Amino acid sequence: CPSEKSVLIAMWNLQFFVMPNLIPILFLVAISLPFLKSDCLHGQLHHCNCVNVSQPQLKCPENTTESFVYESMVSESSQEMTLKCSPNVNRSVLNDLELVGVAGQSASVKMVGCSGSNGTEISRHCTPVTSVSIFTSFMNFFSFSYTYTKGKTLRELDLVGCTDMENPESMDKIKTMMNADAISLFDFEGEERRKTLKRYLYYGIKKFTSSKDNATKQVYKMEGLNIDLSERLIYKVQKEAFWAEDHKYHIEMLNLTYNMISELPFGFFPNSTFSKTKYLDLSHNQLTSLHKDTFENLTSVADLNLEGNMLKMLSNGIFSHNPLERLDLSNNLLSLLESNILENTLNLESLDLSNNQLSNYSLKSGNNFRRLLTLNLANNALSKMEVQWQYGYPTLRLLNVSNNNIGPVIYDKDLHYSKSYYGMVLDLSYNSVEVVDISSNSASLDSHNFQTINLEIKGNPLKCDCSATELKQELDSKLYQRYFRMISQTIVCDSGESLKD
Repeated sequence: CPSEKSVLIAMWNLQFFVMPNLIPILFLVAISLPFLKSDCLHGQLHHCNCVNVSQPQLKCPENTTESFVYESMVSESSQEMTLKCSPNVNRSVLNDLELVGVAGQSASVKMVGCSGSNGTEISRHCTPVTSVSIFTSFMNFFSFSYTYTKGKTLRELDLVGCTDMENPESMDKIKTMMNADAISLFDFEGEERRKTLKRYLYYGIKKFTSSKDNATKQVYKMEGLNIDLSERLIYKVQKEAFWAEDHKYHIEMLNLTYNMISELPFGFFPNSTFSKTKYLDLSHNQLTSLHKDTFENLTSVADLNLEGNMLKMLSNGIFSHNPLERLDLSNNLLSLLESNILENTLNLESLDLSNNQLSNYSLKSGNNFRRLLTLNLANNALSKMEVQWQYGYPTLRLLNVSNNNIGPVIYDKDLHYSKSYYGMVLDLSYNSVEVVDISSNSASLDSHNFQTINLEIKGNPLKCDCSATELKQELDSKLYQRYFRMISQTIVCDSGESLKD
């Protein structure tokens, strides 16, 4: 990000550009206004019936059936195109796209091809295309030039159900006509026509000249890609989807979140493509199990998100090849984890196991989780505090065990935590704690050996009787102890009374 001084200098220099050129700028605004409208009078398409509706509203007329749909969505960071074919549609669709000119647009547009009862195409219908004026481009440049550096804009095409086009000649024509950097091939399987990811093809490989031993040749530069296939309604993925052959590439980030994938075939992550992957998001799918070696080729992955699936168990050693720093297994159906499942994850900083069905916790690490900062076990079925949380995990800053079944008594020894970090947060809220037994005699016992933690205990069915005397004294700052402080100063007992009352 630029410094405040650099921004001020830029704004100061900008005024010396704007003021002398005010009239030309106003002229640009005037001539640009007509082209900023989004209607059929200012479109750039030909041989297509323009309909003044939004993209979702564009459909074939009555008494006709949809033959194909082309849709492009353009944003500041990407250009996503989709060509969806109905059954038995052949490659002649490419002639329609070329005739209309829809594939050459740099703005969002949709086109549907509609056919009559005899199966022949009778009409093409399009949404308006908004032209981007020179003035708009100029203002966009100044809006972002000092605050944001844009990365490469990828032109990506989803080819859905267009099997007749999956041949070298047609693919070359599609790639050239749409100037596509990448093409994802999808098909429909079964009577329910569920969407399947077949292949991901990347064409954006850059050539450069290399001179060696007095010989000059053209070589390809391997690129690291951020691939986003989220929210594509994918039910199934084929093993060979990312097996790069002619045009090899590395994937740095793969996002498959919010699909309906229930299984990952063994070999889905080939080493040639995924050896340098840093981030993998498989969250919010329908995965029920994972093969022990599913992630064996992800030897560089630091961030793995499996949240929101239906995993019931994980095989021991499934993460043994992954140098994970963040692992999210929340919102699954896990009821048991093998103690050694994370034994080799020596760099782990964040572990989220919340919203599962765990009744026991016994995870071990080869280095005692010495880098772990956050452990989230909220909304499980735990019934006790673990000693390893207190004397292991030396850098732990947040331990969240809220919304479990811990209780009915928490003893002072349960609140002794030996950490290298001062002020760790222990969230015990919404458990089954009725009594916090911190007698005045033991409250200061060996407290100098422990770091002071911040304790959250609201939402428990605490008893407002003599057993809560010391806890009330702590709230009133009258209890001499050094190993914990209360976060919530208002504690409501099971009777509905405030502990301070």
